[in-house]
Amino acid sequence: NRLPLFLCSSLHIVIPIASFTKVERVREACFDYIAPFGIVSLIAGTFLATNYYPRSLLNFELNYNVAIHCLIGFCGIYIIASNFVKFKLKNYWITNVILLTVEVLSLIMIKVNLAYPVYRSGGFESNYMFLRHDGGTPFTLITSFVKGNTVLYTLGVIVIYHLILALFYIVINLIVLIVKRISLKKKQALTK
Repeated sequence: NRLPLFLCSSLHIVIPIASFTKVERVREACFDYIAPFGIVSLIAGTFLATNYYPRSLLNFELNYNVAIHCLIGFCGIYIIASNFVKFKLKNYWITNVILLTVEVLSLIMIKVNLAYPVYRSGGFESNYMFLRHDGGTPFTLITSFVKGNTVLYTLGVIVIYHLILALFYIVINLIVLIVKRISLKKKQALTK
């Protein structure tokens, strides 16, 4: 009874797009989205979720949550290990559009869930991507920083998601640049 508009479950939308699209740049951008957010979901959904939501180890919802996040994290790690991730700078804007689309859909559905009580009574979660409130997650730092202002909180969370994406792009491109320089120096040393 939930839509796949959480950060981790948004990968359920992006993975099929990456699998079935014929446009190579869109496929690469989808993989660039899946890899970092798969790893973030793995960390947030296993380690952090068990710390922030202490429940019995026999709790079905907790075990289901951890299993789903481990699977999503595996997808992210597998995509990196299989060298599907390119993090080409020319695809950065496409990856940001994917993230922005999920964020906008999440904000719309938060408003729909709040406006129609039938959804709230049906057990629907109205805090997609933690854009409405922190829910006991590390986003409590943002809540305390903006002193409870919901608009600034939402903007802060959106900025953090985009910073995570930018950080992955920067780090991967720096690693690629360093590896190319080292291999170039080795080639030059061999030719001398």
